[in-house]
Amino acid sequence: MNIISNQERKIFKIFIENKIPEIIKWENINELDLMEHYEELFNCSSNLLESKIFGVYDNLLKENKLLFFNKKYKQTLLELLEKDDIDLKIHCYLCLLVITILEKYSKQ
Repeated sequence: MNIISNQERKIFKIFIENKIPEIIKWENINELDLMEHYEELFNCSSNLLESKIFGVYDNLLKENKLLFFNKKYKQTLLELLEKDDIDLKIHCYLCLLVITILEKYSKQ
């Protein structure tokens, strides 16, 4: 069973506490419901932060069955970094960082 490091816990906490930009709440970009992807990433992060272990998510992570592992979603986040909105940039960076952490555990 994987144990989340203190640094990863801090990243999850910052991600969870970060304000959601309006474009994420209301827009579908590249045929993706960004809020749906965010909610799944938020729920996974929140549950992992509370439990400190991956447990329930181990199989989903290893099988890459979670929405946020979608390459199109990650590409969309990278595209959104080009927008001139600091809150959106922070949100996208945090999402990508959390996904990177989760991908690390999905490969173990």
